Amino acid sequence: PQRKTVFVTAHCGAWQLTPLVAPHYGLTVPLIYAPEENPYVDRKLAKLRKAFGSPLVSRDGGIRVLMRALDKGHSIGLTMDTRMDSGEALPFFGELALTNTAPARLALRYGCDVVPVLAQRRPNARYKINIFAPIVPRDPSADADEQARDITRQINALFETWISDMPDQWLCMKRRWPKEAYRR
Repeated sequence: PQRKTVFVTAHCGAWQLTPLVAPHYGLTVPLIYAPEENPYVDRKLAKLRKAFGSPLVSRDGGIRVLMRALDKGHSIGLTMDTRMDSGEALPFFGELALTNTAPARLALRYGCDVVPVLAQRRPNARYKINIFAPIVPRDPSADADEQARDITRQINALFETWISDMPDQWLCMKRRWPKEAYRR
């Protein structure tokens, strides 16, 4: 049997394609998504996302759905490089940014692996899906809060590498850092 996993990705490359790998491995992975404000666009995207073959979970209140999935032994997937109105201030490209530690916290709570996934655009309408080694806390004897921060810092560092290597493939639609960082 497959080990339940918290898959994480960034809005880099063709991130919308990463869930298509799950059925190849016999997985059904509930996915958090952000509903679009325009109802027409939201309906269109929902129709397209049916190709994933995975349940789509609105980010609003979706954490409980993901917790139930993990309780049942399923894996989950999150895109986690967006700005948070809450979260922990952790380094991202040398600036402290409010960062989502929920993926790491869920993995620690449910005994899961945290596995980064990157879908890269290639020439001629081709894509390469990269599945990385699990990210683990560097100090397993640290308390759960510090382990979650450590895992998330490692994820941020990996995302920085992806974005630095392919800056043209990163889509950041919202202000990621505090306003003061932009002024500097």
